[in-house]
Amino acid sequence: MENNKTKYTKKQLERLTTLQLRDICFKEKIVKGIANMLDREAFINAILTFRGLNEDYLIKNYDQAGHDRLRTLIKTQLGEALIPKKPLHSPAKLTVYQTLAIKPRDAYQVITEDQTLAETNVLLVDENYSLCGIFYLLQQTGSPKTLYLCKSASMAVTVTNNKKYRLLYFPPDSSTALFEVYYNKNVNHRQLNYYQVALPNLEVKELAISRETLAIDFGTSNTTAGIYLSEEGSAHFSQHDLFNKRLKINDINYVLFENVASQRQEWLPVLPTIVGVAACGVGDEIKFQYGYEVILHNNLANANDLSSIFYEIKRWVNNFHAEEELSDPQGNIAQVKRGEIIAGYLKYVIKTAEQQFKCHFQHLHISSPVKLKHQFIEMFEAILPDYKFEKANALDEGVAVLYNTIDHQLAKRNFEAGIPYKALIIDCGGGTTDLSSCVFTITENRLNYFVDVKTTYENGDTNFGGNNLTYRLMQYLKILLTNYYTRENEAITYNEIMEILIGDVYRYLDANGKAALYQQLETKYQASEAFLPTKYQQYLSKSNAEYQRVKANYQTIWRLADELKQRFFADASLMQLDLLHAKLDALAGFKLSVLINHKLEYLYQIPDVRLTLPEVCGLLKGDIYQIIKKFLEALYNQDALSEYSIIKMTGQSCRIDLFRDSIKEFIPGRQIEFRQKENHHLDLKLACVNGVLKYLHAKKIGQVRAQIENATPVTPYAIFAYTHKNEKQNLLMSSKSVVQENSFIAKPRHIKELTFYLADVDGIVQTTYLYLNDNRDYRPITYQELRDEYGDYVKQAELDKIENEEVKFFIYTIASRWGFNVLPIARIAGELAIGRDQYFPFENEQWELNFFDGAK
Repeated sequence: MENNKTKYTKKQLERLTTLQLRDICFKEKIVKGIANMLDREAFINAILTFRGLNEDYLIKNYDQAGHDRLRTLIKTQLGEALIPKKPLHSPAKLTVYQTLAIKPRDAYQVITEDQTLAETNVLLVDENYSLCGIFYLLQQTGSPKTLYLCKSASMAVTVTNNKKYRLLYFPPDSSTALFEVYYNKNVNHRQLNYYQVALPNLEVKELAISRETLAIDFGTSNTTAGIYLSEEGSAHFSQHDLFNKRLKINDINYVLFENVASQRQEWLPVLPTIVGVAACGVGDEIKFQYGYEVILHNNLANANDLSSIFYEIKRWVNNFHAEEELSDPQGNIAQVKRGEIIAGYLKYVIKTAEQQFKCHFQHLHISSPVKLKHQFIEMFEAILPDYKFEKANALDEGVAVLYNTIDHQLAKRNFEAGIPYKALIIDCGGGTTDLSSCVFTITENRLNYFVDVKTTYENGDTNFGGNNLTYRLMQYLKILLTNYYTRENEAITYNEIMEILIGDVYRYLDANGKAALYQQLETKYQASEAFLPTKYQQYLSKSNAEYQRVKANYQTIWRLADELKQRFFADASLMQLDLLHAKLDALAGFKLSVLINHKLEYLYQIPDVRLTLPEVCGLLKGDIYQIIKKFLEALYNQDALSEYSIIKMTGQSCRIDLFRDSIKEFIPGRQIEFRQKENHHLDLKLACVNGVLKYLHAKKIGQVRAQIENATPVTPYAIFAYTHKNEKQNLLMSSKSVVQENSFIAKPRHIKELTFYLADVDGIVQTTYLYLNDNRDYRPITYQELRDEYGDYVKQAELDKIENEEVKFFIYTIASRWGFNVLPIARIAGELAIGRDQYFPFENEQWELNFFDGAK
């Protein structure tokens, strides 16, 4: 009877909520779990004790001495081949790629009704029982009869002259003995019996170098990647995957990532751009976790977990040489450059692609915003020196999205040759929103299409993206949770929190502004801090335990808000969600710390709170309308919107219908490319990768000849400084091209420092830049040398006017860089001297909004 009962692995249990774990104890009649009020960890331990699979006894890490011991064991202590009571179906062909793992997704299935074989070790031997390889079995979630043959990347497979290979499957006791022998735990074992299945076809291959380009859309919140697999390039790819139709020839194939944080077994073409620290102790190699691994760890972390988590690492492009302090779960500390963290994340994406496509990639295309294209390419080349990057054919994110639309028009021949089309692209990602305009013309000759594209960066908001919407929903949730725990019988309503009716949001915001719209919500959010604290920055001066518990509060409610946002807007038919019954991944290991009598106490009860789509839409409506209003109102007032034949919306956040509704306030009846369909939320995020791959493939086969020109971007910022009279002197004007000439401010030569100010389009100062003027940095320079090096930015007429002991700080910009340079030129004893030329990015961490700093 014992063998018929369900077995559980630790990994499976860790994905479940505390209530689900308790239900398993009831179902499996585990008295220890029912009789006591156990916490989450105790539930897991109780279930593993009575219904656990021996996953901890799988041989996964290569050890030469262990191999030698197993060879000896096979020769001396191998018992008899058992006859299975029920059929054991094993793969007839196995293709192994050296240096690559074999994972469940490779689909080498083992079908058996013998559940004792789940999570056991498997040996590959030849006819003489020489050890050729070490494998193991993993059970498929939801299908107990299906197991997967797997292998670690470090485990090499050898071929021998004897080609009659077989797989030896070991029952639990014998499998554990193999593990103990391999790792020298115990070398005195009785004979080990096994099941034996012939392996008629074994193929061991080296990893081939692919000619295909791996395209990566490196996002602030999520990252995607893929390749275009042409027929001529398919010979280097896995025939096993081609046969099983997991690879599509002459089509785009996306890199899929296992969502280990989900209760559903799923592989997604999107990886969260999050990095966590698994280990950085003294003498230990620094180990990171990426994407869903971090989310899973965070969902299950206890209050004493001190591991660092890094969000929005894409924002580090202007300062990737800076160092970050790391902390692992035990509190060990290390220092590492930001570039190494970004490189580790991108290498994880690349290695996942290599694991999936069974080849080595050398050619990469990593897209970036048009305004920062030059900086990103510089960073990628610096942190990933072993790879070759597309530069001549590199597309920025906006053009890539546009080309995806152009490709659809070419395929359907839905264009008029020689007629210019004007498109407006609104890209709302996880952390930023950009507005670009494009004019493209398609012509055709007897050989190919010619696509002429001119694109301009028009506007942007570095502080608005999907994270803003998650934060708004998090504020709302915090108010609901506080009300639920403190006033269980009096549920608070949407109108009590927001006051403004959903249908009046646009009118009210136009009349009173966004701050007034959300004032009541902000007030209630701040008030809830007294019961459910989330501002962990305020706890830095308190005990570490208190700091970690408040930080865990913020992360728990943030993850819950983000999952709710995704669930509502990924499924157009979903009208409401009940937290108690929705089976949300963010509720695994749910607990909050609340203040009772000024002391933090744990709450484990999942709240019986319901959210509806109308209230979520009403909550986010103002934020979305405000950003669209910021971008389109000026164009609308100038009657310029009528010039655009296409309004293209991209970025995962734009899956929300509210973006389209907001745009209709300015462009009624215009062509807005926003089609709600199945997996639409993924289509929006994949549009960039799709455009890049279609473009590169069309160029490669000669279908398209393209000319892409990035016009000089327009800056939404103004730069100014103050004279000695404390008068404001404008140096760079907003809403102008970034190419400026003859902007300078004059000062005495011995000035030690000079402050520059950056203001947004509304004239509000967002940040300052400090230039340190050191006399030791100056060197003599001639007019000719200045003309050769800085002739485009500094005119001789202004140089001639520099007096003795005077310095002019010239401000100049380069179209390829999103920022400005400060170049001091002085006259010393009648001769010109040049100081240190310093670059300042427009956007930096001093003023960019950070939702993960503990102050929100």
